[in-house]
Amino acid sequence: MKKEDIELIIKNKENQEVEFKQGCPANHEISQIICAFANTYGRFFIMGISERGQIKGVLCDLDKLQVFYIMLKKLRPDFVYRKEKL
Repeated sequence: MKKEDIELIIKNKENQEVEFKQGCPANHEISQIICAFANTYGRFFIMGISERGQIKGVLCDLDKLQVFYIMLKKLRPDFVYRKEKL
């Protein structure tokens, strides 16, 4: 995905297909986010963005990110995801 594509998604704000989190999600939120995304197609979860669409950046504990990726890899059928850096 190109930087311009991500910026356009951010510019269009949150909606049914786009979720912003300014910080790193709490452990209980991780499972909720994954379930919500697994039940739809083509959704975007973008960390480091305020609810108003401002790019803030994010510092996440490595352990928390590992939990997120481990949970994604355990889903069956496979859940397709991409990790992008803006």
